[in-house]
Amino acid sequence: MAAVAGIHLGNTNCFVAVSKDGKVETVSNEMGTRMTPTIVAYTGSEKIIGQEAKQFGVRNPRSCITNIKACIGNSFHEDEFNELKKFCSCTVHNKKGEIYHEIKLGEEDKVVVSNTKALSYIFTKLLEIAESFGGDDLEDVVIATPSSFSDQQKMTITEAAESIGFNVLRMISEPAAALLAHNVGQNDTQENYNTLVFRLGGTSSDAALVNVNCGMYNLIGELRKTHFGASSFDDVLVKNFVGEFKKKYKMDITDNRKAMSKLRTACEQCKMGLSRKESSQIAVDSLYEGMDFHGNITRMKFESLSSSLISECMAIVDELLKSNNLQREGIAKIALVGGGTCIPKLISTFKNAFPKAEILDNRSADETMALGAAIQASILQASSKVEHTPKLKCLTKNIGIKVSNSKYEALLAKNTPVPCQQKRSFTIAANQKTIAIPIYEWADGEEATENAKLLAKIVAKDLVVKEEDRKVELITLINKLDNITIILTVDDKKYDVHITNESHHK
Repeated sequence: MAAVAGIHLGNTNCFVAVSKDGKVETVSNEMGTRMTPTIVAYTGSEKIIGQEAKQFGVRNPRSCITNIKACIGNSFHEDEFNELKKFCSCTVHNKKGEIYHEIKLGEEDKVVVSNTKALSYIFTKLLEIAESFGGDDLEDVVIATPSSFSDQQKMTITEAAESIGFNVLRMISEPAAALLAHNVGQNDTQENYNTLVFRLGGTSSDAALVNVNCGMYNLIGELRKTHFGASSFDDVLVKNFVGEFKKKYKMDITDNRKAMSKLRTACEQCKMGLSRKESSQIAVDSLYEGMDFHGNITRMKFESLSSSLISECMAIVDELLKSNNLQREGIAKIALVGGGTCIPKLISTFKNAFPKAEILDNRSADETMALGAAIQASILQASSKVEHTPKLKCLTKNIGIKVSNSKYEALLAKNTPVPCQQKRSFTIAANQKTIAIPIYEWADGEEATENAKLLAKIVAKDLVVKEEDRKVELITLINKLDNITIILTVDDKKYDVHITNESHHK
């Protein structure tokens, strides 16, 4: 059989794993590294992608297209777009929900690239990497994406991948890919336990609770932090060495974009070195006004500088556990994924916080999700009915009711498999004949805003409550409340709501 690939599309870096001849392994790019930066750069009229683009961007950051994954979306509110602009290297524009990147090539010349086109350039590079190991006939791929991605976001990724020659077999959620890479729940299909997947990527992080039952993964809950990632740990090193440079040369380089970009690249390598040894050095030639800079930092000092960031990681986990009514003792296994989780202090903090849980091996934490996607691709390939394999569709948003002026309550939570059915009992007064129930849809974080979308308003008339249900107490008429049941059935994009009066079976 032909080789198949798995891809993890990260906002900072991408990884490609290939399943070939029964073996699954991550593939190196032409630079000899398995990590390919999600960056497109322009050197005049020439376009470069990946590691070469990142290196070029150190000298010319405004010539680079970055944050490509973060720019994939259905639409962007003005506040969201203004926040997004802060993290993009070049100028960006929002045209009817599609992000466009503007790169200046000279005094007057410029190139404008849609984010979808930039995404296709990244997939072109990833296909080249996959084919270099798997052969020219490799085309089938599984892509790991955030479980919070909407159908439209997944469709955008699929179309970009297929436009350059990939055949997308399936999208798999990042938590599921991480667990599959560790073979969680695949050997003993009678097991039933809860797992925690914590990801610390380059520019974002998230924690996911996944129940493993009979070899199936069910996402219980997820909490995502958009602008908190491994780069936050780079920031503390950058701040430290900026201070050392200023102390040594009496110069502040914080306003020099080129110098700061060169220093940040060096600090990223320094951080990676501290994961392997007790101290690490940086060396930057001609950092500022022709002056070279050399520095050194111990792991102990780095851990001290980043202690608040470690605490923030644990706060994300604890908030997720609390919102899902789980204790730390209820977690059996923990998968730490993303390059940022290789920080020794972070690993030891998780071990101390979850002494009864098994911390899954994270020596290749940044490659884990690509490996899981490749394993899924090989499973699909092995089936003689790949095209008929059922795809489990899930809700990408919460569906429920408004319970106060600014608060909503989910009847069907995000990630619920569809089709599905849920029952919820409401109460009406004894003399009430009509009930109207609006049904809303909203994304996580919007439950207390005006962004919830009204899907339907269900009205039931001519309701009947028995007279004998009325009771008099302390000379005050108390209306006995009767149960009304709403049955909300979801199948793809159709929302059917049925209301029955349980007491009278109507």
